[in-house]
Amino acid sequence: MTVRSRDPRLIDKTARLIEFLRELASVKRQPVRDLASYDEVHWLNDLPADVKVHTAAEPDSVLLEIEPPPVLPAPAIPDLLDGWVDVEQASRPRLGVPPLREEGPVAHTEILHGERRIITKLVAAEDAPGVLAAYDAWVPVWRAWAEQERVLADRRHWHTRLRTHADTLSQHDDEFELVLATGLLTWKSPEGVKVGNHLLVTPVEIRRDEESQRVEIVLKSRTVLQDRSILDDLAGFDPRRTDHLRNRVREGDAGFGLGETAVRLLQLWCERAFEHGAAYDGTWHPPAQDDLTTQVRLAPALVFRKRDRASLISYYDQMLEALSGPDARAPLGLAQLVTSLEPDERMTFMREQGTGTGLGSDPLFPLPANPEQRQIIQRLRADNGVVVQGPPGTGKTHTIANLVASLLAEGQRVLVTSQKGQALRVLRDKLPADIAHLCVSATDQARGGSLELEGSVKTLSLRHADYVPETQAKRVEDSQGRLDAARRTVALLTEEIRSIREAETFDHGTVSPGYSGTLAQIVAKIKEREDVLGWMPRGGVADQPITAGEAQELLALLASGTPRREARVDQRLPDPGALPSAERVRGLIAAESAAHQAAHSARDGLSELLSACDDRLFALLEERKDTAEAALHELRGRADAWVEQAVLDGLHNRRVALWEQLESHRDRASALAQAVTAIGFRRITLPAFETAGPRSLNGQWTAAVRLRDHLAGGGKLKRGLLASRCRNKPSRFCVTRWSTGSAPPRWNCSTWSSRN
Repeated sequence: MTVRSRDPRLIDKTARLIEFLRELASVKRQPVRDLASYDEVHWLNDLPADVKVHTAAEPDSVLLEIEPPPVLPAPAIPDLLDGWVDVEQASRPRLGVPPLREEGPVAHTEILHGERRIITKLVAAEDAPGVLAAYDAWVPVWRAWAEQERVLADRRHWHTRLRTHADTLSQHDDEFELVLATGLLTWKSPEGVKVGNHLLVTPVEIRRDEESQRVEIVLKSRTVLQDRSILDDLAGFDPRRTDHLRNRVREGDAGFGLGETAVRLLQLWCERAFEHGAAYDGTWHPPAQDDLTTQVRLAPALVFRKRDRASLISYYDQMLEALSGPDARAPLGLAQLVTSLEPDERMTFMREQGTGTGLGSDPLFPLPANPEQRQIIQRLRADNGVVVQGPPGTGKTHTIANLVASLLAEGQRVLVTSQKGQALRVLRDKLPADIAHLCVSATDQARGGSLELEGSVKTLSLRHADYVPETQAKRVEDSQGRLDAARRTVALLTEEIRSIREAETFDHGTVSPGYSGTLAQIVAKIKEREDVLGWMPRGGVADQPITAGEAQELLALLASGTPRREARVDQRLPDPGALPSAERVRGLIAAESAAHQAAHSARDGLSELLSACDDRLFALLEERKDTAEAALHELRGRADAWVEQAVLDGLHNRRVALWEQLESHRDRASALAQAVTAIGFRRITLPAFETAGPRSLNGQWTAAVRLRDHLAGGGKLKRGLLASRCRNKPSRFCVTRWSTGSAPPRWNCSTWSSRN
């Protein structure tokens, strides 16, 4: 049996189609030898002085950044100079100082026929009062503003153009690109063709900070030496001389950005490209237009241009190579463009190539799918492609996301192509997170594709390093179990839906007087009498819990209800498992009986009184008990003997008059206590008294009284060996210690003489 994909005639037709497409791309591609052919060229030599270029910038780093310039309004023209200075010229700083007109309007007031009028006349500047002085004062202010504005105007121009390029690339990045171009070659070939274009180009990305409006130019990771595409068909240039340099640039070893490797590579190119060499100039400003000296000048610039077709031609060359030789096969995607194939033929074609739709009988969709979207999947099982058209928002990307996830679940590899990178980013955002981390726009290098590719490679490496077959098999088994359970649930629900739909069409006949037909018809009848039958609970009961006789009895009981019986509605039977056992109940009954007997045996007058108290009185007694316990706790901390005596007297109702009298003197006692504290009395501790004599209690009392009288009369104490002798017998009063905390005196006895 002949394999269709190896049919020589089909392969020949396919190859001729690719050759035609390659020739078409080659014809459309004209080598750009003059920078003037590009849309816009921004020389970095013209950057404002306050913008710094990072010449050592690495891949994916900032080459330069431009802050939005402030808006400086032109200084206002004084009212006196109105009509003397051109307003338009005064607002444009690059036109120079606006000159003062030789003649200008001057207004003055005249009275004509008794009416005051303001008349404006043209007069010479030297005859206009104050005009020359006002102009001389305004010009320095304008010059200061113009100098600042000229600096800001350059930055504003760069800022505006780069933001415009960013807007264009956001919509047409498949058509245009912005590159950093270095190494400007100027040369005139032997046949007289003039060349003036850069040799090295590095794609850049424009990043915008929407909050600060700052614009950043970021270098990407791929530089191209484009000498072959510029000079390949010109005499005097042999591309084999610079093959090695192109390989170094392609591998990333040299030529990137504005670094030293780029300068060194351009110098090597000047030595090798032409038979007689070329001069290298490291200056940044471009040469004059009529300068055709064979040279390479660094002259860096940002070039906004249409994308080149060289890569497309290279793709066609690789496809032609694959379609030649003994192992050549015509791919189905191209074969169906050159011959008519029916759906079954296309499916056979795919099976011959060892491929298929990759869709299982029950594909796994991570996102919801409506019937129309599922129909697309069904059509893919019978054909190799389906065209889906529709306006935005109809679910095309949603369907593709489900299809990609389903194919990956079947172990397939999926390639998604799009004319614009934005569509790929939207699709990636719809995929589950675990899959999205492995997806990247490989050709969208100008929008962070290299970083995404690097992140995807790291994620794959980590997953490969953490891969454990047993663990993964267990996860697959668990997931398959959940999937089977979900499918069973779907089947049960589908069957229930089918049964419900059948029940909706079944005629139940007459179920009660006035109620017959399908369930919907019976419900409609009940709905009509909702005001009467509203007490009925919603939802039916298959088996009635009571018989008709029991229902009649229940109706009679409800009609003869009492408040006590109605209160039982809220009662609930307890859970039998929560009830105590029979032994526990018997024990509680016995304990209750014993408690009653003990209470009866201990019955006295107090218990009789307490038994007659109601709940309110018991609550009051409980409150008074708590108050008494708190007072008792406080009294236990007092060491005074009178406290205990006062409590006992109060409890036994003794000496009531005495304690009431003391209570009446509470305020005076408090005042005396404060006075004692203020005076600073000392507590004196007396020695043990003898039974008789001066050291007895009576003797010491008499001596203390005399000492008080002696001190009150102005007398003084006589201490020490030199104390004067008195005619009368001296009195002696002994003190053992002082209680003020200070050191006691050296003497313990005081001696004094009294004539009384």
